[in-house]
Amino acid sequence: MRILYIDLHALLYSFQYLQKANLLSSYQSQMPFHSKEALLKSVAYDSEGAKRLEEATAQASLLLYPVCGGYTRDLLIKHNIFAESLLAPHVDLSLRMRLDDSDAVRQLLEHASAVNTDDWYVCGDITCDERFCEFFPGRALTSQFGDGVSDELISKILATKGR
Repeated sequence: MRILYIDLHALLYSFQYLQKANLLSSYQSQMPFHSKEALLKSVAYDSEGAKRLEEATAQASLLLYPVCGGYTRDLLIKHNIFAESLLAPHVDLSLRMRLDDSDAVRQLLEHASAVNTDDWYVCGDITCDERFCEFFPGRALTSQFGDGVSDELISKILATKGR
């Protein structure tokens, strides 16, 4: 199984998208008070970016899995952001991690271990975490901060197919 762990918030509510779609003020007024469910209902996400991400991961034979920011696999399915068949399986990490551990990198590593894969990549703002460069070189698919689902990111996702 090959997985692309995604920092969904950074990709679907990127600064570039919000500015281009004239949603920045709407987003800023909703963000501090609402759950991710309410945010998805009240502020349009970058559906074109989601579609491009879905197509690129399918071409690269990767499954998607959300890390960071409160987006869950079930939430993505409920809001039809990604097809269920393109999402990696859910794993209950509550028995595999300390109850107060909300570190996204450790959650990612525990999920990868639980589904028994060592063929994984990660994209979004989480790639700024220095642990990826230090301990997992080549797995962080970085792109320009704030750009969301950019051409650069798509080409990096597609390049994983030959690895």
